[in-house]
Amino acid sequence: MATIDVYVIDDSSFDITMFIDSALTWGDVGIKNLKDMVDKLVKLCATGDRIAELRILGHGNATGQYIGTDWVTESSLIAHREQLARMSSLFVRTPDASSRAHVIMAGCQQGQNGSFLLALSNIWNVPVSGFTALQRPAVPGDEGGTTTCYITCAKGARTTADSVDDVQIAIMDWFTRSESCGTGQ
Repeated sequence: MATIDVYVIDDSSFDITMFIDSALTWGDVGIKNLKDMVDKLVKLCATGDRIAELRILGHGNATGQYIGTDWVTESSLIAHREQLARMSSLFVRTPDASSRAHVIMAGCQQGQNGSFLLALSNIWNVPVSGFTALQRPAVPGDEGGTTTCYITCAKGARTTADSVDDVQIAIMDWFTRSESCGTGQ
């Protein structure tokens, strides 16, 4: 029996971001949907291994994240709760907080939705974190401030990545407004 770190990546269809992350990650677990992820993790831990860190990579925004083809949000957790609860026993359980298991929702802007992270934490009974900014493959990843939820949520400070996102979003909003003004809308 060992403690393991697991990196799951959406491979439900070809996506350049997921392809780059998979190519740069040794031993990642490709998943098609939420049930496929749970089934693969249960099988991975069938010999008694326990997960110390689980990183779930899929596209996301401030409201939710794709886990394979499944769009998971705080409101959709009701439909997925039974599947997700199957994972609870797979995590390392120690009285020492420094060696407690941890889940990272690695989609874009997951740290902006503490209530979603807290709901996941309540299902798994482990801390769940997300980063506040857009995530970019391999450059270097883990962009923005961090929100970690376990019983309550703690937010980390804003970073340069958060400020870069603010500028990118403002520029895209300006272009969107300019295009709609030019079409008479």
